[in-house]
Amino acid sequence: MRIFIFLCISLCMSKNTFAQLNAADSSLFYNIFNQQRYIDTVIYPGNWYQFGQVSSVYNHYLIMDTNFKFKTLDLDSMNYLNIATQLKEDTTINNTFNMYPSMLSQSDPLVYLPFSLSNRTANSYAYRTKDTNQTDCKNAFYIIPGNGQNQSLDIEKGIGYHNQLCFMKNHCLQYGDVYTFIKPNHEARAFHWNGYRMNEDYLLYYLISANTRYGINYLVEIIAMLKYLKTNYDKVFILGLSEGGYSTLLATMYEQPDAALISGGYSIDLDTNTIENDFLRSRFDYLLDTFNRVKVKDKITYSATNYLFTWGENDPVPTMDPEHDFHYTQNYFGPLNNCSYFYDFYDHTFPPCVNIDTFIQRNLAIPLAHFEISDTTLVDTLVTTVKFCRSGLYQFDLYKNDTLSQSYSLITDSVHINLIDSGKYYITNIVDSNLSQGKCRDTIQYVKIPAVANALVNEMSNNSRVQYNNPVREQLNLRLTNTFSFPVFIQVLDVFGVQVYYKNLNENNVSIDFSHWSSGLYFINLRNAYKEPLAHLKVMKL
Repeated sequence: MRIFIFLCISLCMSKNTFAQLNAADSSLFYNIFNQQRYIDTVIYPGNWYQFGQVSSVYNHYLIMDTNFKFKTLDLDSMNYLNIATQLKEDTTINNTFNMYPSMLSQSDPLVYLPFSLSNRTANSYAYRTKDTNQTDCKNAFYIIPGNGQNQSLDIEKGIGYHNQLCFMKNHCLQYGDVYTFIKPNHEARAFHWNGYRMNEDYLLYYLISANTRYGINYLVEIIAMLKYLKTNYDKVFILGLSEGGYSTLLATMYEQPDAALISGGYSIDLDTNTIENDFLRSRFDYLLDTFNRVKVKDKITYSATNYLFTWGENDPVPTMDPEHDFHYTQNYFGPLNNCSYFYDFYDHTFPPCVNIDTFIQRNLAIPLAHFEISDTTLVDTLVTTVKFCRSGLYQFDLYKNDTLSQSYSLITDSVHINLIDSGKYYITNIVDSNLSQGKCRDTIQYVKIPAVANALVNEMSNNSRVQYNNPVREQLNLRLTNTFSFPVFIQVLDVFGVQVYYKNLNENNVSIDFSHWSSGLYFINLRNAYKEPLAHLKVMKL
């Protein structure tokens, strides 16, 4: 520990005095960069890294300061975390992966999610493998690696201590898309010089001195990706081992997925075990106090997440083997309905596939429904559909504006429902034939158009001079015939008459992004240069 504190102090003294590496700095860098990178670039030449080789002391500081931005206090602002609506692919690195198909059995594996927190922007990185067999109901599995060099790639390849009893990625791939989190300074995110990666201990102590702890920064990244997955998938599983299990537990304190598997990563004795307490504080600061055993139990008690905690026999981590033998955490938590435990395996690893299967199947069996618009062409009626992700018999209640509208029972996989009155509709009290309670995240806001206005809108929107898609999910594409004289002014209003879009058109084709607007009815007005009406359209956003 002392040598790395000394190195940090030495670099801090050099920060403002060296622009390029001199002999002394080069010698220093030999001590800082001494861990193996994830790819032998002699055997596999190509662009494998997000960053180029560290070129100077100044460059070293710039990389560190721009990639570790978050302090522990920033976690108090997680309600204001903003995430991008789509993942991005790292084209440069993916092109290199694609050159060597034997490296990973997939193309374009590397994705990242831009996000912002406390007025600072960052990215969360992962390997992504898509399940090509998924139906309309989509599941995501998010694997968080434990400590060790370049463990995310090992998880992808099915090697290393994460995969001792089960090839985690391939097994989860049977049920949905799989994402494996990539920590900072690992794999493509490595800070490297002279063919070697930055020493983890040095990085850790540097960030302690900067008050931007390593664990806090990657925890924020995990939470951001978890938020994205919950937005874009029907069910989300997060699975963590070792320190990855501890950070998985912390992430569920802020963002509740459907299910969490925590293997050899948590014990109530982390509060008091001096060695592990100090180790985790160096990474996660005072979160160990914020989420002590009392707080963790309280949060889990009221959580929508289903947890599976596992501990193996002969786990070398000091607090984990006693958990296997004496079940301290299980005894302290007591009979929590959303917690289960498994001990019948050996070592510091994920449990066998058959036990992971049981956990996955139990959570997939929880009823999940989609409530969606299926037909907007009828006058004075909106046709909707309730679809269930699994076959069976169900009952549920349809509510309008928090008042029971109708109860349905013995419904099979789907049912059509006609909405004839304005209001906000949602379904609840879902129960299947096994008396398992389900959920539905969807709501529909329906605004009924008066008959006179409806006739007028239909008459004008059926004008053959305008072609457009209706209903709309993401993009509205308008095509104006050559009978229009430009400029044409386009205006979009919501059902309350509020203008949400306005543009001056000088071409026949236009696309309008509806993806960030609420579901419901929208009106589109087209006017000429004299503000005279040319067409009135109505579209339904799903």
